Amino acid sequence: MPHVDCLTGVLQDPGLTDTFSNADAGQLRCCGSRWRGIGRTRSGASQQQFGPAVCKVVACRSPSLLRPLLFDDLVCWDKLITLDMANILEPSGSGLRSGAYRALAEEEITRLTDAEVVAKLPEVFLQLRSLQRISIAISLEECQCQSFRVKAPRCLQEVGVLRGLQELYVATDHCCLEVALLGALARLGDLKKLWLSLGSLEYKEAVSAALVARLPCQRLEVLGLWGTVRLLRDVLNALGPKGDKTMPQLKVLDLSMHRDSPGGRITDPRNAPGEIATDSIWYVLKRGAPNLQKFCLAGALAWYPPVADVWFTTLLLTLGSGHGKELCCLDIRANRIRADVADRLRERLHKIRGRHFEILWDGGEDASATPAADRKS
Repeated sequence: MPHVDCLTGVLQDPGLTDTFSNADAGQLRCCGSRWRGIGRTRSGASQQQFGPAVCKVVACRSPSLLRPLLFDDLVCWDKLITLDMANILEPSGSGLRSGAYRALAEEEITRLTDAEVVAKLPEVFLQLRSLQRISIAISLEECQCQSFRVKAPRCLQEVGVLRGLQELYVATDHCCLEVALLGALARLGDLKKLWLSLGSLEYKEAVSAALVARLPCQRLEVLGLWGTVRLLRDVLNALGPKGDKTMPQLKVLDLSMHRDSPGGRITDPRNAPGEIATDSIWYVLKRGAPNLQKFCLAGALAWYPPVADVWFTTLLLTLGSGHGKELCCLDIRANRIRADVADRLRERLHKIRGRHFEILWDGGEDASATPAADRKS
Protein backbone atom coordinates (compact mmCIF):
# COMPACT_ATOMS: atom_id res chain seq x y z
CA MET A 1 0.00 0.00 0.00
CA PRO A 2 1.66 3.29 -1.09
CA HIS A 3 2.08 6.28 1.21
CA VAL A 4 1.13 9.76 0.03
CA ASP A 5 1.98 12.95 1.91
CA CYS A 6 -0.83 15.07 0.48
CA LEU A 7 -3.93 14.18 -1.53
CA THR A 8 -5.49 17.30 -3.00
CA GLY A 9 -8.24 18.12 -5.42
CA VAL A 10 -6.27 20.70 -7.37
CA LEU A 11 -5.97 18.29 -10.32
CA GLN A 12 -9.73 18.33 -10.76
CA ASP A 13 -10.10 22.09 -10.45
CA PRO A 14 -11.75 23.41 -13.66
CA GLY A 15 -9.99 26.73 -13.07
CA LEU A 16 -6.75 25.15 -14.34
CA THR A 17 -7.92 25.79 -17.90
CA ASP A 18 -7.65 29.51 -17.19
CA THR A 19 -4.11 29.19 -15.81
CA PHE A 20 -2.35 26.78 -18.16
CA SER A 21 -2.38 26.20 -21.89
CA ASN A 22 -4.91 23.76 -23.31
CA ALA A 23 -2.33 20.99 -23.74
CA ASP A 24 -1.04 21.24 -20.19
CA ALA A 25 -4.52 21.52 -18.73
CA GLY A 26 -5.54 18.40 -20.62
CA GLN A 27 -2.65 16.48 -19.13
CA LEU A 28 -3.52 17.65 -15.65
CA ARG A 29 -7.15 16.66 -16.10
CA CYS A 30 -5.94 13.24 -17.20
CA CYS A 31 -3.86 12.95 -14.06
CA GLY A 32 -6.85 14.08 -12.04
CA SER A 33 -8.96 11.23 -13.40
CA ARG A 34 -6.26 8.72 -12.42
CA TRP A 35 -5.58 9.80 -8.83
CA ARG A 36 -8.35 7.50 -7.65
CA GLY A 37 -6.11 4.60 -8.61
CA ILE A 38 -3.70 5.41 -5.79
CA GLY A 39 -3.53 2.40 -3.51
CA ARG A 40 -4.87 -0.12 -6.01
CA THR A 41 -3.30 -3.57 -5.97
CA ARG A 42 -3.68 -6.18 -8.71
CA SER A 43 -4.64 -9.63 -7.43
CA GLY A 44 -5.08 -11.41 -10.73
CA ALA A 45 -4.66 -11.16 -14.46
CA SER A 46 -8.19 -9.91 -15.03
CA GLN A 47 -9.29 -8.69 -11.63
CA GLN A 48 -8.37 -5.72 -9.48
CA GLN A 49 -8.84 -5.10 -5.80
CA PHE A 50 -8.77 -1.56 -4.58
CA GLY A 51 -6.91 -0.58 -1.42
CA PRO A 52 -7.27 2.86 0.20
CA ALA A 53 -4.43 5.37 -0.07
CA VAL A 54 -2.40 6.10 3.05
CA CYS A 55 -1.97 9.88 3.19
CA LYS A 56 -1.44 12.55 5.81
CA VAL A 57 -3.44 15.37 4.24
CA VAL A 58 -6.69 15.59 2.29
CA ALA A 59 -7.38 19.09 0.99
CA CYS A 60 -10.64 19.67 -0.89
CA ARG A 61 -10.24 22.43 -3.44
CA SER A 62 -13.59 21.49 -4.98
CA PRO A 63 -16.84 20.51 -3.20
CA SER A 64 -17.23 17.54 -5.55
CA LEU A 65 -13.96 15.96 -4.39
CA LEU A 66 -15.21 14.87 -0.98
CA ARG A 67 -17.99 12.57 -2.20
CA PRO A 68 -15.81 9.92 -3.94
CA LEU A 69 -13.40 9.96 -0.99
CA LEU A 70 -16.18 9.23 1.47
CA PHE A 71 -18.24 6.72 -0.49
CA ASP A 72 -15.59 4.88 -2.52
CA ASP A 73 -13.29 4.11 0.43
CA LEU A 74 -10.26 5.71 -1.24
CA VAL A 75 -8.46 6.89 1.90
CA CYS A 76 -7.09 5.10 4.95
CA TRP A 77 -8.85 7.43 7.39
CA ASP A 78 -7.14 6.27 10.57
CA LYS A 79 -3.77 7.54 9.28
CA LEU A 80 -4.99 10.99 8.28
CA ILE A 81 -3.49 14.03 10.07
CA THR A 82 -5.25 16.93 8.26
CA LEU A 83 -8.74 16.99 6.75
CA ASP A 84 -9.16 20.35 5.03
CA MET A 85 -12.73 20.31 3.76
CA ALA A 86 -12.96 24.11 3.66
CA ASN A 87 -9.79 24.58 1.59
CA ILE A 88 -8.27 26.98 4.11
CA LEU A 89 -5.57 25.16 6.09
CA GLU A 90 -1.88 25.15 5.24
CA PRO A 91 -1.36 21.59 3.87
CA SER A 92 2.33 21.28 4.64
CA GLY A 93 2.49 22.81 8.10
CA SER A 94 0.30 24.56 10.62
CA GLY A 95 -2.16 27.44 10.53
CA LEU A 96 -4.10 28.88 7.60
CA ARG A 97 -3.13 28.65 3.95
CA SER A 98 0.02 30.63 3.04
CA GLY A 99 0.17 32.05 6.56
CA ALA A 100 -2.68 34.46 5.80
CA TYR A 101 -4.99 35.97 8.38
CA ARG A 102 -8.49 34.52 8.67
CA ALA A 103 -10.43 36.99 6.52
CA LEU A 104 -7.95 36.78 3.65
CA ALA A 105 -7.69 32.98 3.78
CA GLU A 106 -11.50 32.71 3.48
CA GLU A 107 -11.58 34.22 0.00
CA GLU A 108 -11.42 30.76 -1.63
CA ILE A 109 -13.33 28.81 0.98
CA THR A 110 -15.19 25.60 0.06
CA ARG A 111 -18.60 25.10 1.71
CA LEU A 112 -20.48 21.84 2.19
CA THR A 113 -23.97 21.76 0.67
CA ASP A 114 -24.44 18.03 -0.04
CA ALA A 115 -26.90 16.25 2.28
CA GLU A 116 -25.39 12.80 1.70
CA VAL A 117 -21.88 14.07 2.46
CA VAL A 118 -22.83 15.67 5.79
CA ALA A 119 -24.77 12.52 6.69
CA LYS A 120 -21.72 10.34 5.96
CA LEU A 121 -19.14 12.49 7.79
CA PRO A 122 -20.10 11.53 11.39
CA GLU A 123 -19.42 7.90 10.48
CA VAL A 124 -16.02 8.85 9.05
CA PHE A 125 -15.15 10.99 12.09
CA LEU A 126 -15.13 7.82 14.20
CA GLN A 127 -12.31 6.45 12.04
CA LEU A 128 -10.09 9.54 12.28
CA ARG A 129 -7.98 8.29 15.18
CA SER A 130 -4.85 10.27 14.25
CA LEU A 131 -6.49 13.49 13.06
CA GLN A 132 -4.99 16.70 14.44
CA ARG A 133 -6.32 19.37 12.07
CA ILE A 134 -9.71 19.86 10.45
CA SER A 135 -11.62 22.60 8.66
CA ILE A 136 -15.32 22.54 7.90
CA ALA A 137 -17.61 25.18 6.40
CA ILE A 138 -21.34 24.48 6.20
CA SER A 139 -23.90 26.69 4.48
CA LEU A 140 -27.62 26.33 5.08
CA GLU A 141 -28.35 29.47 3.07
CA GLU A 142 -26.86 27.97 -0.11
CA CYS A 143 -28.85 24.74 0.19
CA GLN A 144 -32.61 24.71 0.74
CA CYS A 145 -32.82 20.90 0.85
CA GLN A 146 -34.73 19.93 3.99
CA SER A 147 -32.67 16.78 4.45
CA PHE A 148 -29.47 18.82 4.46
CA ARG A 149 -30.85 21.30 6.99
CA VAL A 150 -31.64 18.43 9.35
CA LYS A 151 -28.36 16.55 8.98
CA ALA A 152 -25.89 19.45 8.88
CA PRO A 153 -26.14 20.41 12.60
CA ARG A 154 -25.47 16.82 13.70
CA CYS A 155 -22.46 16.67 11.40
CA LEU A 156 -20.95 19.75 13.02
CA GLN A 157 -21.74 18.57 16.53
CA GLU A 158 -20.01 15.24 15.91
CA VAL A 159 -16.70 17.03 15.28
CA GLY A 160 -16.46 16.81 19.06
CA VAL A 161 -15.57 13.10 18.86
CA LEU A 162 -12.16 14.10 17.47
CA ARG A 163 -10.56 14.47 20.89
CA GLY A 164 -7.03 14.66 19.49
CA LEU A 165 -7.67 17.83 17.48
CA GLN A 166 -5.17 20.64 17.81
CA GLU A 167 -6.42 22.95 15.05
CA LEU A 168 -10.05 23.63 14.14
CA TYR A 169 -11.61 25.99 11.60
CA VAL A 170 -15.41 26.30 11.44
CA ALA A 171 -17.56 28.55 9.25
CA THR A 172 -21.34 28.69 9.63
CA ASP A 173 -24.19 30.88 8.38
CA HIS A 174 -27.12 29.87 10.61
CA CYS A 175 -27.84 30.03 14.32
CA CYS A 176 -28.72 26.32 14.56
CA LEU A 177 -25.21 25.49 13.35
CA GLU A 178 -23.74 27.73 16.05
CA VAL A 179 -25.72 25.80 18.66
CA ALA A 180 -24.35 22.54 17.23
CA LEU A 181 -20.86 24.00 17.42
CA LEU A 182 -21.29 24.40 21.18
CA GLY A 183 -21.68 20.64 21.53
CA ALA A 184 -18.42 20.09 19.64
CA LEU A 185 -16.41 22.69 21.58
CA ALA A 186 -17.51 21.21 24.90
CA ARG A 187 -15.43 18.10 24.08
CA LEU A 188 -12.40 19.79 22.49
CA GLY A 189 -10.51 21.23 25.42
CA ASP A 190 -7.00 20.62 24.01
CA LEU A 191 -7.21 22.85 20.92
CA LYS A 192 -4.18 25.01 20.17
CA LYS A 193 -5.60 26.93 17.22
CA LEU A 194 -9.25 27.87 16.72
CA TRP A 195 -10.87 29.97 14.00
CA LEU A 196 -14.62 30.63 14.10
CA SER A 197 -16.45 32.45 11.31
CA LEU A 198 -20.03 32.77 12.58
CA GLY A 199 -21.94 34.28 9.70
CA SER A 200 -25.53 34.06 10.91
CA LEU A 201 -25.08 37.53 12.48
CA GLU A 202 -27.93 36.61 14.82
CA TYR A 203 -27.16 37.28 18.45
CA LYS A 204 -28.64 35.09 21.16
CA GLU A 205 -27.42 35.81 24.66
CA ALA A 206 -27.60 32.19 25.83
CA VAL A 207 -25.63 30.94 22.80
CA SER A 208 -23.01 33.64 23.22
CA ALA A 209 -22.60 32.90 26.94
CA ALA A 210 -22.26 29.17 26.21
CA LEU A 211 -19.68 29.84 23.50
CA VAL A 212 -17.56 31.94 25.87
CA ALA A 213 -17.81 29.23 28.52
CA ARG A 214 -16.68 26.53 26.07
CA LEU A 215 -13.67 28.31 24.62
CA PRO A 216 -10.60 26.11 25.20
CA CYS A 217 -8.46 28.36 27.36
CA GLN A 218 -5.49 26.47 28.76
CA ARG A 219 -3.60 25.47 25.59
CA LEU A 220 -5.04 27.84 22.99
CA GLU A 221 -2.33 29.72 21.06
CA VAL A 222 -4.35 31.23 18.18
CA LEU A 223 -7.92 32.53 18.32
CA GLY A 224 -9.62 33.87 15.21
CA LEU A 225 -13.17 35.13 15.56
CA TRP A 226 -15.81 36.87 13.47
CA GLY A 227 -19.47 37.37 14.36
CA THR A 228 -21.87 39.94 15.75
CA VAL A 229 -20.76 43.01 17.68
CA ARG A 230 -22.28 41.69 20.90
CA LEU A 231 -20.64 38.27 20.53
CA LEU A 232 -17.20 39.83 20.06
CA ARG A 233 -17.86 42.11 23.02
CA ASP A 234 -18.77 39.13 25.19
CA VAL A 235 -15.52 37.35 24.31
CA LEU A 236 -13.39 40.46 24.85
CA ASN A 237 -15.12 41.27 28.14
CA ALA A 238 -14.47 37.72 29.35
CA LEU A 239 -10.77 38.30 28.66
CA GLY A 240 -10.80 41.83 30.06
CA PRO A 241 -9.84 43.11 33.53
CA LYS A 242 -13.24 42.20 34.99
CA GLY A 243 -13.69 38.92 33.09
CA ASP A 244 -13.29 35.34 34.23
CA LYS A 245 -11.42 33.81 31.27
CA THR A 246 -7.65 33.54 30.97
CA MET A 247 -5.70 32.21 28.01
CA PRO A 248 -2.12 32.05 29.27
CA GLN A 249 -0.74 30.50 26.04
CA LEU A 250 -2.58 32.77 23.58
CA LYS A 251 -0.13 34.28 21.08
CA VAL A 252 -2.38 35.55 18.26
CA LEU A 253 -5.79 37.23 18.45
CA ASP A 254 -7.22 37.45 14.92
CA LEU A 255 -10.26 39.73 14.57
CA SER A 256 -9.72 40.44 10.86
CA MET A 257 -12.63 41.17 8.52
CA HIS A 258 -13.42 41.71 4.87
CA ARG A 259 -13.91 45.39 4.19
CA ASP A 260 -17.42 44.84 2.79
CA SER A 261 -18.55 42.31 5.43
CA PRO A 262 -21.18 43.04 8.07
CA GLY A 263 -20.54 42.22 11.71
CA GLY A 264 -18.59 43.80 14.52
CA ARG A 265 -16.37 46.76 13.64
CA ILE A 266 -13.70 48.26 15.85
CA THR A 267 -13.91 52.00 16.37
CA ASP A 268 -13.12 55.10 18.42
CA PRO A 269 -13.53 54.35 22.16
CA ARG A 270 -15.40 57.66 22.58
CA ASN A 271 -18.01 56.89 19.90
CA ALA A 272 -18.76 53.17 20.01
CA PRO A 273 -22.38 52.64 21.12
CA GLY A 274 -23.04 50.09 18.37
CA GLU A 275 -19.50 48.93 17.64
CA ILE A 276 -16.48 47.53 19.48
CA ALA A 277 -14.32 50.05 21.29
CA THR A 278 -10.60 49.68 20.67
CA ASP A 279 -9.99 49.88 24.42
CA SER A 280 -11.76 46.55 25.00
CA ILE A 281 -9.22 44.90 22.70
CA TRP A 282 -6.11 46.38 24.33
CA TYR A 283 -7.43 45.51 27.81
CA VAL A 284 -6.99 41.76 27.18
CA LEU A 285 -3.25 42.34 27.68
CA LYS A 286 -3.86 43.21 31.32
CA ARG A 287 -5.33 39.85 32.35
CA GLY A 288 -6.98 37.53 29.84
CA ALA A 289 -4.10 37.21 27.35
CA PRO A 290 -0.95 38.42 29.14
CA ASN A 291 1.45 36.64 26.76
CA LEU A 292 -0.14 37.78 23.51
CA GLN A 293 2.36 38.37 20.70
CA LYS A 294 0.15 39.65 17.90
CA PHE A 295 -3.08 41.56 17.31
CA CYS A 296 -4.52 41.05 13.80
CA LEU A 297 -7.09 43.77 13.06
CA ALA A 298 -6.76 43.66 9.26
CA GLY A 299 -9.85 45.18 7.66
CA ALA A 300 -11.64 45.38 11.02
CA LEU A 301 -11.36 49.10 11.82
CA ALA A 302 -14.44 51.21 11.11
CA TRP A 303 -14.33 53.69 8.23
CA TYR A 304 -16.00 56.44 10.22
CA PRO A 305 -15.00 58.31 12.24
CA PRO A 306 -11.51 58.35 10.68
CA VAL A 307 -8.86 56.38 12.54
CA ALA A 308 -6.97 58.74 14.84
CA ASP A 309 -4.29 58.64 17.53
CA VAL A 310 -6.85 58.25 20.30
CA TRP A 311 -7.78 54.79 18.99
CA PHE A 312 -4.38 53.54 20.20
CA THR A 313 -3.90 55.62 23.34
CA THR A 314 -4.92 52.82 25.70
CA LEU A 315 -2.62 50.39 23.88
CA LEU A 316 0.35 52.69 24.43
CA LEU A 317 -0.56 53.25 28.09
CA THR A 318 -1.03 49.52 28.67
CA LEU A 319 2.33 48.67 27.15
CA GLY A 320 4.00 51.56 28.96
CA SER A 321 2.73 50.26 32.31
CA GLY A 322 4.45 46.92 31.78
CA HIS A 323 1.58 44.79 30.48
CA GLY A 324 1.77 42.76 27.28
CA LYS A 325 5.51 42.26 27.46
CA GLU A 326 5.41 39.64 24.69
CA LEU A 327 3.47 41.79 22.18
CA CYS A 328 5.64 42.33 19.09
CA CYS A 329 3.25 42.77 16.13
CA LEU A 330 0.18 44.83 15.23
CA ASP A 331 -1.50 44.02 11.90
CA ILE A 332 -3.65 46.94 10.69
CA ARG A 333 -3.59 46.24 6.95
CA ALA A 334 -6.62 46.75 4.68
CA ASN A 335 -7.83 49.67 6.84
CA ARG A 336 -8.28 53.35 6.01
CA ILE A 337 -5.51 54.86 8.12
CA ARG A 338 -3.71 58.05 7.18
CA ALA A 339 0.03 57.81 6.80
CA ASP A 340 0.70 60.39 9.53
CA VAL A 341 -1.37 58.38 12.05
CA ALA A 342 0.44 55.15 11.17
CA ASP A 343 3.85 56.86 11.35
CA ARG A 344 3.17 58.35 14.78
CA LEU A 345 1.89 55.03 16.07
CA ARG A 346 4.98 53.23 14.78
CA GLU A 347 7.28 55.84 16.33
CA ARG A 348 5.60 55.61 19.75
CA LEU A 349 5.55 51.81 19.76
CA HIS A 350 9.22 51.71 18.81
CA LYS A 351 9.96 54.12 21.63
CA ILE A 352 8.23 51.85 24.14
CA ARG A 353 9.24 48.44 22.75
CA GLY A 354 12.17 49.02 20.46
CA ARG A 355 12.71 48.76 16.72
CA HIS A 356 11.88 45.04 16.66
CA PHE A 357 8.17 45.83 17.15
CA GLU A 358 6.45 45.24 13.80
CA ILE A 359 3.50 47.19 12.43
CA LEU A 360 1.93 45.68 9.32
CA TRP A 361 0.33 48.53 7.36
CA ASP A 362 -0.27 48.72 3.62
CA GLY A 363 -1.20 52.35 3.22
CA GLY A 364 -4.92 51.56 3.37
CA GLU A 365 -4.94 49.42 0.23
CA ASP A 366 -7.43 46.61 -0.09
CA ALA A 367 -6.04 43.24 1.02
CA SER A 368 -6.69 41.73 -2.40
CA ALA A 369 -4.19 44.20 -3.89
CA THR A 370 -1.47 43.33 -1.39
CA PRO A 371 1.45 41.35 -2.88
CA ALA A 372 1.38 37.67 -1.94
CA ALA A 373 4.73 37.94 -0.18
CA ASP A 374 3.30 40.60 2.15
CA ARG A 375 0.11 38.73 3.01
CA LYS A 376 1.79 36.45 5.50
CA SER A 377 1.06 37.41 9.08
